[in-house]
Amino acid sequence: TSMDLSATNLSSIGERAFQECNALRALTFPEALTSIGERAFLECYALRALVLPEALTSIGDNAFSKCGLTSVNLSQTLTSIGDGAFYKCYALRALVLPEGLTSIGMNAFFGCSGLSLVDIPTLSRNRNNISHGWWLT
Repeated sequence: TSMDLSATNLSSIGERAFQECNALRALTFPEALTSIGERAFLECYALRALVLPEALTSIGDNAFSKCGLTSVNLSQTLTSIGDGAFYKCYALRALVLPEGLTSIGMNAFFGCSGLSLVDIPTLSRNRNNISHGWWLT
């Protein structure tokens, strides 16, 4: 199943909106989307790839936890990734963090054992810009 939200005026996706939608394989977000709530896509095991809209600034706690994601394109305007946002996304292979990122929550990428590439921009390497220290293992 795929879902195209691009023609909507959604600016946010609320808590648990699509939690456990196990048949959801593909999703197109609206360009106006600025936030994704807590557990919005938790345990959407079939969801494989995400291209997040440029307006997105915030990803909530456990938003994509335990998804089958293999790739995620984070928006350059993203400033906050919540606790456990991509927790146990085992199939996730690469991650490029945006320059403006100021907060990565606890265990944001914990258990992403398939990650072989993590690109951390210069601004994000300053530990003072990153909340919590244990976001990736």
